[in-house]
Amino acid sequence: MDRATHCPNCFRAPAPATRCAQCGFDAATYDGESNDILPLFAALAEGKYRVGRVLGEGGFGVVYAGWVHGLERTVAIKEFFPATDNPLARRQGLTVTARPRYQAEFADWKQQFLREAQLLAQFSHPRIVQVHDILEEHNTIYLIMERLEGQTLSDALGGLEQRGETLAAGHALPPEQAAPLLHAALEALDILHGHAPPVIHRDLTPHNLFLVDGRIDRLKVLDFGLARLGTRTQSIASIAAKVGNPGFAAPEQLGLYPGAIGPATDFYTLGATLHTALAGVAPPNARQRCEDGRLLPPPPLLSHLDPPLARLLRACLEISPQRRPQSVAEIRQRLAAGTIIPPSEPEPEPEPPPRPEPTPAVTLTPHSPGSRWRRGLILGTVLGAGGLAFALWQAGQSPPPAGSSAPAAPSSPVVNPPPPVEPRAYLTVRATPASAQIRIMNIGPAYRDGIELIPGDFDIEVSAPGYQTSRAWYTLAAGAREIAVVLPANSVAGMTRITGGCFQMGSPESEEGRDGDEQPHRVCVNDFEIGQREVTVGAFRRFVEATNYRTDAEKSEKGCYAWSDSKWQLKADLNWRNPGFKQSDDHPVVCVSGNDALAYTDWLSEQTGQPYRLPTEAEWEYAARAGTSTAYWWGDDIGRNRANCNGCGSRWDNRQTAPVGSFDPNPWKLYDTAGNVWEWTCSLYHEKYDGAETKCTTKDTIGPRSFRGGSWGDGPVGVRSAGRFWNTPTNRNDTTGFRLARSL
Repeated sequence: MDRATHCPNCFRAPAPATRCAQCGFDAATYDGESNDILPLFAALAEGKYRVGRVLGEGGFGVVYAGWVHGLERTVAIKEFFPATDNPLARRQGLTVTARPRYQAEFADWKQQFLREAQLLAQFSHPRIVQVHDILEEHNTIYLIMERLEGQTLSDALGGLEQRGETLAAGHALPPEQAAPLLHAALEALDILHGHAPPVIHRDLTPHNLFLVDGRIDRLKVLDFGLARLGTRTQSIASIAAKVGNPGFAAPEQLGLYPGAIGPATDFYTLGATLHTALAGVAPPNARQRCEDGRLLPPPPLLSHLDPPLARLLRACLEISPQRRPQSVAEIRQRLAAGTIIPPSEPEPEPEPPPRPEPTPAVTLTPHSPGSRWRRGLILGTVLGAGGLAFALWQAGQSPPPAGSSAPAAPSSPVVNPPPPVEPRAYLTVRATPASAQIRIMNIGPAYRDGIELIPGDFDIEVSAPGYQTSRAWYTLAAGAREIAVVLPANSVAGMTRITGGCFQMGSPESEEGRDGDEQPHRVCVNDFEIGQREVTVGAFRRFVEATNYRTDAEKSEKGCYAWSDSKWQLKADLNWRNPGFKQSDDHPVVCVSGNDALAYTDWLSEQTGQPYRLPTEAEWEYAARAGTSTAYWWGDDIGRNRANCNGCGSRWDNRQTAPVGSFDPNPWKLYDTAGNVWEWTCSLYHEKYDGAETKCTTKDTIGPRSFRGGSWGDGPVGVRSAGRFWNTPTNRNDTTGFRLARSL
């Protein structure tokens, strides 16, 4: 692969011409020769990735077009290279080296870059840019990320430029784009702030809100370089100046007002961003508002917006973080109810904000369905064949027949009219499947058929196991309304794609605690998907409720095995609902046999139309190792609080299961592959493998099944990546559950 035969933008061949026939990229306008960037088609990760043209540059890195061999798809590759605007590093060949006087700073910011990558990798949500892989080579770090086509909000606004003391946009958004933009951003913040611990982005500027294909409903949050960073005092002032954007930063973020960094910090930045987009100019920045000890109030209301939204934006720009909204839920409730935070000063008369010279407003594609903020009735809307389909209609007074006229006005005025009655809306959601859960996300009361609401805009979520979740905003007018929502079958959330490959399965003779059935040998697996987490009690309950399934423990009078009086004993009162210790819906289901696990995968496959199953023994170890060859994916020492086992140093050790995802994931984003519960595989157990480890056995085959990973009751040697165990497919105990896999 080289420039003579391949396009540096889309990587298609042949592309020897100046302009690529596939993507239209004009190679004549691109130099691609510089000591500050990687050479075109440079190989990373032993050739797994190829580097293309530069997509963007910043103070701490370069973003390239990238190509993934094997998957044959484009990605974005973000390289830590603090040299574009800062003097920290230089490139010698492919290797990035710190300049002698900045060794400590380079190491510090490199670690921060890695933390950004690790932080981003924890999220898999359509509102947050996705990280596929993290590489450490050439003395630097590379993030392999999804490649986005579109533009930032800043670009959509025609760019931002400083005009005197005012930061101005080239365009302003029309007011009908305000609420869709706000709610798209709130969806991202809901995920970030709901993380444990909450993730505060700190830099939600127009540069970091990306509109895929220019559409608000496909907004993604970029650049987590400031997330989780505490107050920093760097020795290089130029570096600190590049962190964040003082025009949008909250006062407490700049040390201008007392207060902890928290969700309200993001709401200030988001408020400043929305003000810029809707007024065409940024509000006065925090330094201007706090200079000389004077605390200037927020800017005047934007009079061209709906009053509740205008007041909310003003509340977000309060100097005191305590006077701003404190959560995404509060913002949604205030919008729905039309309430505001009391202003710090008497409300000034609304006046048009200062604007740059008139320019045409940019129009962006609104959030589906249609413009959810258009007042009035939305009739018979259907989205895409095979996708989410829904229809809205309103019952009550029929419209006048065609050609009829409105009643004539009375000849005399009406005396003493009755007092106005506050309008009401009555909502019923008809979901398919009927077992779907319905939630109204921006109000407190739980949904029920015919729920009485104040007319307004409501964020409605419909979900069911095995189906794609529907979440959309609906405008409800007065009267009775039904919403029909049909959920399409889809892939199950929380699955991770694993690129196939070959690895050394088993353990070396030097590994402490190894058994004789762990002979090392080379095994290859194809691409597959595997669950990030073990199947939970909540997920298994939905299966049982949908099918009335009874597990082997429930069908038997003997119940489930548990360790008691120094031996395994069947206890009649134990089953997946009551394993002998307290579990919530977030704990891994236990007391399930191999047969029970297969019944679950069969049901899920039927519901989704996707081939779900248990992983083979080889797939399980390949994914659990995540490219490592040590006893545990993190090394050869069990350490402290890395897993749940008897001797792992966690608070659940040798007592019970931990909620899934309680510990750090392995490098391939899988949780609890060491400890917590043993996990059934679909492979027959053979002491010498004999190829059985690469295949799923049939249900009718007689013989023991392998399970892997160790449990909360096993010692450290039992939770090694190579550790194996087996039992009959009818066996069930309080230390064994399962994890999903899917063929591709």
